[in-house]
Amino acid sequence: MTTTEYGRVDSENNVYVIEPNGERKVGQYPNVSAEEAVAHFVAKYEALVGAVKLLEQRVNKKADADSISKAAAKLTIDLLEANAVGDLQSLRERVLALAPRIQDLLNSKKAVNQEAAAAALAQREAIAAKAEALANGDLSKVIWKDVSAKMTALFEEWQAAQKNGPRVSKADADAIWKRFQTARNKVETAKRAFFAEAGTKAKAAKANKEAIVK
Repeated sequence: MTTTEYGRVDSENNVYVIEPNGERKVGQYPNVSAEEAVAHFVAKYEALVGAVKLLEQRVNKKADADSISKAAAKLTIDLLEANAVGDLQSLRERVLALAPRIQDLLNSKKAVNQEAAAAALAQREAIAAKAEALANGDLSKVIWKDVSAKMTALFEEWQAAQKNGPRVSKADADAIWKRFQTARNKVETAKRAFFAEAGTKAKAAKANKEAIVK
């Protein structure tokens, strides 16, 4: 039997990791020397060390908080019953020590997201207000080509904000969209009525002229 500080190998090449609460079998590596069997599981430990170091570096660099949080959760699970030989408890403690800093990163990201969402809603609010201003103006005295162009531009601005902007509350966005759509429909209804009336007057004028000619 071969024993090291953090592991041992029995006569059948079963490998055990030695931890503060006792030893645990991590696997078997037959047909090799005891040293090679231990080395195989030490290599697995070194891979875990590398993963912990990478996580620490990402936290220090303040990388994406959600990605870091997921990586930390996975590593925590991986370290619980890791089939590796080494100081696993120290790795667990290092990951645990990062928890408050990861939470700070998550909180900061949430605050930034809320700020961006508020700005995005304010932008859509402004678009809706412009549409309402057009709809509530004196539509009997407008140049319809200009009004239509302005409404089309506002609609395109809304689509761009929706496609490229940050995520916002669906309920809040829907409420503003309803205002925009109501104003847009009002303008379209007035436009159709104007051209329908113009068409009726044109027909009447034509009929009157034809009667005069006759």
